[in-house]
Amino acid sequence: MRHLMGVIGLAAYLLIPVGAASQAPESSTNPTMLISPTVEATWFATGRGGVDHLDLLVLWRGTPGWFMEPGGSSGGRSGRSGAPRTSWVTRGTLRLTVEFHSEKRVAAIQGQLLDLADHNVVLVDDVDAPTGPRVTKMLTVARDAGVSGPDRTCAPGVSRNHVVSSL
Repeated sequence: MRHLMGVIGLAAYLLIPVGAASQAPESSTNPTMLISPTVEATWFATGRGGVDHLDLLVLWRGTPGWFMEPGGSSGGRSGRSGAPRTSWVTRGTLRLTVEFHSEKRVAAIQGQLLDLADHNVVLVDDVDAPTGPRVTKMLTVARDAGVSGPDRTCAPGVSRNHVVSSL
């Protein structure tokens, strides 16, 4: 458990660069990226003043290499202000989905409705198990703290090397 908390803390620290949160949103993103042999991350971020701020991070964990199935793709959509943002990942016959309502602070992960309240990290385990993915934990991390500049290589403030070495 202590190791898991360290990984989540490091992932969150590396995800978001420091910036002014009081400015109006300029843009939103919801990319997906592999961060270890067992974990793929999907996140929703909002750009303010040229800096991305973490809205929601979903860590999908399965058996080593679960994401190597042929036919992989990912995508998403962001609607007008107040509308939900959606992200999906397809790996072979597996499809993982997140619908996120940032104003309401609710998310539907694999159809399971979650009241996020102040949480902004959701851990999903067993994504490739016969029983299917299951939400195992929700956490809260700083939304506006992290690494920026040349070390920001794979997401708002994420250095994949730091995250992978911590897993």
